[in-house]
Amino acid sequence: MRIRAEYFGALRAKLARESDWLDLAPGSTALDLGRAATASMGRDWLPALRFAVNDVMAPPDAALADGDRVALLPPMSGG
Repeated sequence: MRIRAEYFGALRAKLARESDWLDLAPGSTALDLGRAATASMGRDWLPALRFAVNDVMAPPDAALADGDRVALLPPMSGG
């Protein structure tokens, strides 16, 4: 199934793009998408990532469906 991964904050800057379409196996979860999206990065982003599936905050074990949009949200800081 094809899922659109949308990147925000420092993750977007690190990947140098706003989004990707990723092919995942049926039954994949938001965490599976996070693993696939960040696999090429040297830093392990997974423990800190939060997910929103189709604009609704979702747990890492949320099941995905073909065509879903998943926002990968790293921790934010600012002042």
